[in-house]
Amino acid sequence: MGRGYRQQRKYTEALEFFKKAREIDRFDPGCLYDKGLTHDLAPYWFEVVHYIWLSEELIADRIPFEIYSALRILSVGEINSTKVMACQNYLVKFRLPVLHLYHGIGLKNANNFADAEKTLRAGLEIQNVDVDVKSKLLFYLASVVKDKEENRKLLDETIKLNGSWVTTGMAMVVKKLNDAR
Repeated sequence: MGRGYRQQRKYTEALEFFKKAREIDRFDPGCLYDKGLTHDLAPYWFEVVHYIWLSEELIADRIPFEIYSALRILSVGEINSTKVMACQNYLVKFRLPVLHLYHGIGLKNANNFADAEKTLRAGLEIQNVDVDVKSKLLFYLASVVKDKEENRKLLDETIKLNGSWVTTGMAMVVKKLNDAR
């Protein structure tokens, strides 16, 4: 039913349905994933959590407006080599977890797993990481680490944190797939 609402672009109704489904069975990754996917499809809703944090940082004058503009560019479309270089340049001036996230994703996409692991870990070491970004850092770190036990712990931490709904749902699915092997 929730997916039907989503197809009809009735996002509020779909989100309410998935929320109720999650309350009924909190161990089902499907409803969590569908809820996150609905947020991603709904106009601008997927950006809300991240941009609340970013707005707070701008208002408190902890980051310059130039970073806001850069993050808007980095967050749209695939993270390619040009965006990886932009992240590297910004990381020299600004040590922000979200920049480490985009940098790590780009390095992973380029099959540079060792450097992706380093930059994702560096992002997690920064204090006061927004839970949405932290859950993504944990999930992407789990995808590049070689040690299976650490992978499992990182997925568990992603799920427990319950930050980004899509990321939490994906972590639950990946964990189930790994357990089935």
